[in-house]
Amino acid sequence: MQRSKPSHADVNQRDIEHTDDADDGRAQIRLATPTVAARGDRVVLRDETTVGGGVVLDPAPPRRLEPERLDLLEAGDPRSIVLAALAGAPQPLTREDLEARGLLGPAELAEGLAAAVEVGGYYLTRERIE
Repeated sequence: MQRSKPSHADVNQRDIEHTDDADDGRAQIRLATPTVAARGDRVVLRDETTVGGGVVLDPAPPRRLEPERLDLLEAGDPRSIVLAALAGAPQPLTREDLEARGLLGPAELAEGLAAAVEVGGYYLTRERIE
């Protein structure tokens, strides 16, 4: 069992765009010290006692989060996640680029890459080719 290391963090819910008045329980957590995390990792929030927990959806999110992006990551479909990452990138990405994002494990990434187009070791969406 791997032990975690405590880190101070800011928890922010106000910058997350909600689609309705209901609180969907999502929050962006910015750690004071760098850490390694991947989508699906569990987190525990503590003060003097445990105050909550959750699951990492995006270990390196953009500054401003969109509910659609979180919905996509929460649904967990590897093909949709890879295609969205490729569509949002300014240039084609390598497998290593996608691995470094920590969004998918090796088997899931292979499944997701099957939906993309590979050209010389770089991946892009079919729409980018057309």
